[in-house]
Amino acid sequence: MAFISESFVTQLKEASNIVSVISRFVPLKKAGRNFLGLCPFHQEKTPSLTVNEEKQIFHCFGCGLGGNVFTFLMHYQRLSFPEAVNELAQFLGIPVPVAALSREQEAENRQRDELRAIHQLAADFYHRQLMSAQGGRPGREYLRRRKMTLGVIEEFTLGYAPDAWDRLAQFLYQQGLDPSRIEQSGLVIRKEQGGGDMTDSAIA
Repeated sequence: MAFISESFVTQLKEASNIVSVISRFVPLKKAGRNFLGLCPFHQEKTPSLTVNEEKQIFHCFGCGLGGNVFTFLMHYQRLSFPEAVNELAQFLGIPVPVAALSREQEAENRQRDELRAIHQLAADFYHRQLMSAQGGRPGREYLRRRKMTLGVIEEFTLGYAPDAWDRLAQFLYQQGLDPSRIEQSGLVIRKEQGGGDMTDSAIA
């Protein structure tokens, strides 16, 4: 298994154009400073998917999903983070640096990638809670009082942990992930200790 460095991930992100990538799957139309299209993550007839070329982010005002180019590829093509990196590298024609690893290093990298994917899922979950769920209203009102613009919220993928003790835990366990890895992520409490989220009623 190849090791993918953070510097290579950054290189790919800087070399890519999120509009070009998403346009491969979703027809986009220029609308002012943004691009609009029908969101592929839920059924709709009126375009609610917004892609900001300047900030290299996307957001759907219908389902609340948003993020960067890797987030889109992971959700649209059901890829892990390393797979999304390889997919983008192939699209850009940039060779992925390959380094031979020991079994121990492979295990460590696999664990790191799994944890990173879990944290990405959690970030997306909290972001959807903030942007589209009724329970996210306290978070939206708080950010509005702090004069946080939608651009800032999208750029940093801000989210809201709802006032429910196990909402995130249930979501993660339903994804078919390794329960021990979920608990190792530090996002939930172990099942034998009651099971539940480490954070609730807070901006995440």
